[in-house]
Amino acid sequence: MRRYVLWGLVIGASFLSHTSAAAQQPAAPGQPAQPGVVIVSSNKCAFDAPSRLDSLNALAFYPVLDELVREGRLMGWGVLTHAWGDEWNYVVYYTAASTPAFHGAWDELVRRLRQRRPNFMADVTAQCTEHKDNIYGVMRVGAPPPAPR
Repeated sequence: MRRYVLWGLVIGASFLSHTSAAAQQPAAPGQPAQPGVVIVSSNKCAFDAPSRLDSLNALAFYPVLDELVREGRLMGWGVLTHAWGDEWNYVVYYTAASTPAFHGAWDELVRRLRQRRPNFMADVTAQCTEHKDNIYGVMRVGAPPPAPR
């Protein structure tokens, strides 16, 4: 289990790599000097639930997450499913500048979802049997990949 959580963190941290150069330089006014946090939301779902969840989330959840990234409330997000491993088979991760920034973005996400699709959260939670969240401080991020030539 730890190995898969670790891989999830590695993958999540790789999406932060585009911020590593900025994180290693002095922070701009109002910007954190640290690389941020990765929030991992793991779910135990029926074998065929991930594809249903992906379709359901594409209707409202993913578009709102994209809005929050464009607004600067989140740094990024993604969805992971495993091809091999334990029963935590549908994972959504979020990257944010800080834990308080994530909580603010999450509150806004829930507000918008309730406004646009009042039954959305109930529809999603019905697809899985268990859920857990973890917030990890990003300790180190590797160098960004070289720019294409």
